[in-house]
Amino acid sequence: MKHIISLLIPKRNEFTLDLPPGAQLLKVEVIYKRPFLQAIADKDSHSEERRTFRLVHLGETLLSFNDMTFIDSFTENRVGEFGEDEMEIWHLFEVK
Repeated sequence: MKHIISLLIPKRNEFTLDLPPGAQLLKVEVIYKRPFLQAIADKDSHSEERRTFRLVHLGETLLSFNDMTFIDSFTENRVGEFGEDEMEIWHLFEVK
């Protein structure tokens, strides 16, 4: 049986997540100021596959997109150095 799972995205350029085999990636949702990857996965699966992801900040230079598949973009709001509101834009890719 399939269900939707939610996994916290760590704030690192490249990271791995253990997902049930064949999990279908849906989107990134910011919940309580933290980004989570939403996916549809087999509820009864007892195995996992390690998948690699890349988190890219808006304006970051990338040498190649050939080995990556775009998943979603998301924004994070934060308070700047002088108390002003700032917004950061991130893009999530899966590395193949």
